[in-house]
Amino acid sequence: MIYNKGIKPVSTSIFVNPPSWLEISDYNEDYLMLNKDVTRNDIDLFLLGLFEYNHIPFVEDSKASIQNLHNRLTTDGIVLGGGLMFFEGDNRIIPSCCCGLEGWQEVVDDITHKRGIWLGHDPTPVIEYNGNGILVWSDDYTIELKSDLTCIGFSAIELERSITQARDDINKFFEIPFRKRLNEIDSSNSDKVVSAVMAEFNVVRQAFRNNGNK
Repeated sequence: MIYNKGIKPVSTSIFVNPPSWLEISDYNEDYLMLNKDVTRNDIDLFLLGLFEYNHIPFVEDSKASIQNLHNRLTTDGIVLGGGLMFFEGDNRIIPSCCCGLEGWQEVVDDITHKRGIWLGHDPTPVIEYNGNGILVWSDDYTIELKSDLTCIGFSAIELERSITQARDDINKFFEIPFRKRLNEIDSSNSDKVVSAVMAEFNVVRQAFRNNGNK
């Protein structure tokens, strides 16, 4: 079912020249929604972001580049711009500067415990609790006029459904298309790299049927 309102995990797109083994031809959006239906172009754009954002060397040798990624995962860890995007119709409240995909679960925990959330700054999206639901504002409404801001409201039922969907989206992104692409690039290291990346981004693994669509 396709909903007109929800929460989606996203990563920030980085626009630099990729090595030839990354098949990137489309740079249309500043962010990439993470789910099982992304294209190879999207996966390679995500990989490019991992390399560039974390200053990991990527070279024309694809397996050497993946090894560099794994080395970073086992030493300093990784981060990536992004997080949770709140949407309703064409309205989008997107994570802004200094918000990281690795913090998406912290945002969920803060909402669950009715705390303030961090979605970056300039603009600085904020949350307002409305009974058991929430209002998400595109910037700090204590500084800007509410009438000038985008606001997306979620009832308790909508919020629960949206968080569940966001968890499912990010898990299937890594377990299905991301894993498939890593296996194409370097099948000998793909499983440990996928597992390490999922751990860095606080994604709990789930079991899927072989067709990858469940």
